[in-house]
Amino acid sequence: MQNRHARLLGRGGGAKAVMIERMKKTIGRLALGFSAATLLASSAGAQTPQSSAPHNVLIFVADGLRSQVVDATTAPALQAVRDEGVDLANSHSLFPTITTPNASAIATGHRLGDTGDFGNVLYFGTGFAPPYASPIQPLEDDTVLGLLDQRYGGDYLHQRSLLEAAKAKGWNTAAIGKLGPTAIQAVTARDGTGTIVIDDLTNFPGGDGLPLAKDVTAAIKAAGLPAAPPDRGLNSYPGAYNITGMRVPTVVVSPYSKPKAVTDVMHDHTSITRFIEARFGLPALTARDANSAPPMEVFDFQNPPFMTPPTIAATTTVPAAVLSQCGQSMAPTTCQQ
Repeated sequence: MQNRHARLLGRGGGAKAVMIERMKKTIGRLALGFSAATLLASSAGAQTPQSSAPHNVLIFVADGLRSQVVDATTAPALQAVRDEGVDLANSHSLFPTITTPNASAIATGHRLGDTGDFGNVLYFGTGFAPPYASPIQPLEDDTVLGLLDQRYGGDYLHQRSLLEAAKAKGWNTAAIGKLGPTAIQAVTARDGTGTIVIDDLTNFPGGDGLPLAKDVTAAIKAAGLPAAPPDRGLNSYPGAYNITGMRVPTVVVSPYSKPKAVTDVMHDHTSITRFIEARFGLPALTARDANSAPPMEVFDFQNPPFMTPPTIAATTTVPAAVLSQCGQSMAPTTCQQ
């Protein structure tokens, strides 16, 4: 698959967000950084009784960000926006709490029973044309979303989106952010003439991202910005049969584990299976685990370092103010700093 997915080899570049102030007609400088999924509706003359001036509406979604993480240390700018504006202190994501289901709800205002988007990877009964022949497909993919639209009557969500409604009222609209949830905000906008969609694959050479109108591309260039968004590295792609996914935390707890050991050997989940097979002389289950690297380098079976378990520090007492913020009156271990 010769697109950005296949070439995400960990190049640097944290996610930066852009905000387009006067989409379509007069596009100003793109400047607001994004972390996950960003939607923008920019008015093209829409007015309110209170003001005759056009205005912009920005919906910003930080995918995976927990509300308690936003404080003066970790996210001072977001904290200021919250403290000086409106704080929905009891707002919750939908279940399952993963990217595309919640993106579909944000896009349409409908729950998952209406949109049918219950996961980032779904089973569709029959596959599509190669290379999408599997009946199980990831929704964080612009091409797959287009194939779903074709199969399900032009809109796989079967619900009108916020951006579609805004577009119908004469607003200029755009969705900017990470691959998958961004296109879901305007899932029928696929030709570059309607809602502007900018995600990881936009203008990526040889990629299969959604097209941009020529005036939008020209405005990006005139603003001194690169044609393609910054690469988020492997963290932007969940992996495939021939590509590893993002790094995940793995901690070894064993009497035989080496103290303060860090390994740079590449492992995946099947490395655990391979380790058990190698340790106890068992045959491999599949070619996948047979070719995985067992994490032998982090163990010392000749001189076990931790036959006597180390003393674990006592649980820190959580301040009452923190418990109150978390809505906890009992069991402070469930709400730690």
